[in-house]
Amino acid sequence: MGDRRIGKTSLLNYITDPSVRTRHGFSPERYTFVYADLQMVDETMGPAQLWRWLLKLMRQHCKDDGLAELLEALEREASLNTLALNELFEHFSDKGQHIVFLLDEFDHVTANGNFGPDFYYGLRSLVIHHKLALVTASRRELIELCHSEAIKSSPFFNIFANINLGLFSQADADRLISQPQEVQFSEREIQQVLELAGLHPYFLQVACWTLYEAHKKDLDEGGRIRFLEKQFDQEAAPHLRDYWNNSDDYEKIVLTAAALLERKAQPNREFSLADLNALFARSGHARRRSGSDHRSDSASMAHCRDAASGRCGRYRRAQPHQP
Repeated sequence: MGDRRIGKTSLLNYITDPSVRTRHGFSPERYTFVYADLQMVDETMGPAQLWRWLLKLMRQHCKDDGLAELLEALEREASLNTLALNELFEHFSDKGQHIVFLLDEFDHVTANGNFGPDFYYGLRSLVIHHKLALVTASRRELIELCHSEAIKSSPFFNIFANINLGLFSQADADRLISQPQEVQFSEREIQQVLELAGLHPYFLQVACWTLYEAHKKDLDEGGRIRFLEKQFDQEAAPHLRDYWNNSDDYEKIVLTAAALLERKAQPNREFSLADLNALFARSGHARRRSGSDHRSDSASMAHCRDAASGRCGRYRRAQPHQP
């Protein structure tokens, strides 16, 4: 679970690598990992179409001829129900075969009204009673992205443990920047990469690649840094707009507060806690907190700063668009 471009798909692709799986004790003879990008699930699709697609992917990875024939026969069935799927996974379990579905963008399913409670009850039953495991990737907790209260109350969501993907540690960022390559970045260039990208995995890769391209242009250090700043801004801007557009009101307040706090360092602009108090009050967030008093003090300001730094890294050059 994590924001856009934080590395969810990269992690799933890493897991699909046979050498990685083998190194962690998941032998190809017993474990079949099936990756599916669910961005293609739209309002016209339902459980039957999704299952046919997953069965086809399973067949493509299946090394047992008998199981492959069962999969192909089930794909051709006019209707797919939980009993037929249960029988299929029984055959896999009987042969000691484990199936691991790596379901990217699973929120496209939970937000789709064609997938009702029966789908989730059936899928949960298959996971509990057979050698089937699910690894899903989404921006937020799946239960927050359901299309109805009936789905939210499904016990399906109780079978998951959440792993939050966040920013790199400083050590991870340093390791990425210092990887052996044809060119070596100067200390000033490394500091500028960190200033622009912070500890965000995607932005760090963008900044390093841009700086690498600047070195190939035979620019001097000053020219390389100017090239990095210009190109990085162009690449990062659409992603930051997406962060803004997909943030709720409270998150937008935090992002705006972070931008205003950065301006405090500018000689012609001072920012006080009173400014943030007014911004927070105008949002209506305090009114939504029924039964409690809203207080904006130094502790709450520190919370906003911490949350903002966690969401944005050190990227200080982009100011959020005003709502």
